[in-house]
Amino acid sequence: RAQLGVTIQPVTRELADSLGLKDAKGAIVSSVAAGSAVEKAGIKRGDVIQSFNGQPVTDVNSLRNRVADMPPGTAAPVVVTREGSERTFTVKLDERSVDQSARHESSDAAGDKAALGVTVAPLTPELAARAGLPKDAHGLVVRNVDPEGRAADAGIQPGDIIQEVNRQPVQSVDDLRTAVRKSSDRPALVLVQRGEQSLYLTVKAS
Repeated sequence: RAQLGVTIQPVTRELADSLGLKDAKGAIVSSVAAGSAVEKAGIKRGDVIQSFNGQPVTDVNSLRNRVADMPPGTAAPVVVTREGSERTFTVKLDERSVDQSARHESSDAAGDKAALGVTVAPLTPELAARAGLPKDAHGLVVRNVDPEGRAADAGIQPGDIIQEVNRQPVQSVDDLRTAVRKSSDRPALVLVQRGEQSLYLTVKAS
């Protein structure tokens, strides 16, 4: 079976608002496997896949099924939205191995509320190693989450590693505060690493 080599999530209304999209449709790329078909084609994390091989992408499962139905090695056009503009890439599909099938499953993530109310610590090389990440990985480790806060509503959990807010890397508490403050009129788009999975979550404005 063929695969793209990405983790994808559905585009919820909250994600669409964060990304400035008119419609909540398509599949957002939350991680790209190194050396995968999509990386070679030029598709990046944060791109929203709108169509695959000429067919509109209405949900995550339809995209997975269409990819799986094609022979590995097939070249297919993929249309994505990136920072407000549409781009077309040609992806030569990889072959999916059995152990990759589970790893590239995506998850429906994104609470309909969002917010901070978290205690965080910078990601040190030691913490990165413990989390199975490269030593030079960046981000903030979530220590505690206020159950009444916006972060809890967004689905952020203790142990998550906040890597980006609105596509900006965050490495300190000040980075986090500044990035959240800048998105005062729309939900903040937060990229977290949870175990082996990267997820986009939306934190509503206060």
